[in-house]
Amino acid sequence: MIFSTIPLFLIFLFHIVVTSPSHQEPYKALRFSEDPSSFIQFTPDFTPFQQAISVCCWVKENSSPTYPTILYVSGGELTMLADGNSIGLFDRYMHLGSKISVIRGRWYHQCATWEYSTRSHKFYNNGVLIGSQTTRAGRRFTTSATLTIGNWGGNVRRNELAGDLYDLNFYATELSGEDVRRMYNIGLCQPGAGRHHEQDRLIRWEDIQRKSRSGSVIDTDVDITISGECVSLLRLANITRQLDETQAALNETQAALSETNEVLSETQAALIETQQ
Repeated sequence: MIFSTIPLFLIFLFHIVVTSPSHQEPYKALRFSEDPSSFIQFTPDFTPFQQAISVCCWVKENSSPTYPTILYVSGGELTMLADGNSIGLFDRYMHLGSKISVIRGRWYHQCATWEYSTRSHKFYNNGVLIGSQTTRAGRRFTTSATLTIGNWGGNVRRNELAGDLYDLNFYATELSGEDVRRMYNIGLCQPGAGRHHEQDRLIRWEDIQRKSRSGSVIDTDVDITISGECVSLLRLANITRQLDETQAALNETQAALSETNEVLSETQAALIETQQ
């Protein structure tokens, strides 16, 4: 007799849909205090970014420093300020402060992209392209440059971030405008809802969080419950993930049942032969 797995599947599905909670563990941001000694600094390998790069993050200002620096790569290779007043690549800067209305305590999504062949450097705020410039011909990243997060090089007064930073990632590709809009629309739940271009995400937020910290840089919660869409996406991702796990378990169960069925058939045949 072959056992049907349909009732078992329905039971698993009901359990997942009814009992699966939305994302309850708050995501962690990094909070940089208002002093120049609070930053993270390390030297990543920029070799994979010679043809293209995209740097995206969420940022929230908690104070009003003069130059709220999200990140700075030594030699002016790459610069991002939370207020848009200095968005730089290869020591060429766009001053976009007039296009960003920063409200203290509010999250903003920012993304800078660049591609070598077109020499196009673009900057997006909350999913909208607000500035672009052309870089020098033949210019590429120095492979061993120092990356400072939260300050313009480290210990530079009036250049502290003095705010919260979340989900900062470096991609070895030029994200399209649609990619950036999708990131912004998904919102703060991006990591749990699933990423696009995951294979290109080479300097990762979860690795940055484990780097050595200078001064006062602490973990702080990110309240993703402010977005109903975000919670829905996380619930869907959670259900999808558990469905995949359940399907894998069902496949194993089906295989085991098939083997059992074969043994039963062989046993039954042996009994018939014995009776004859």
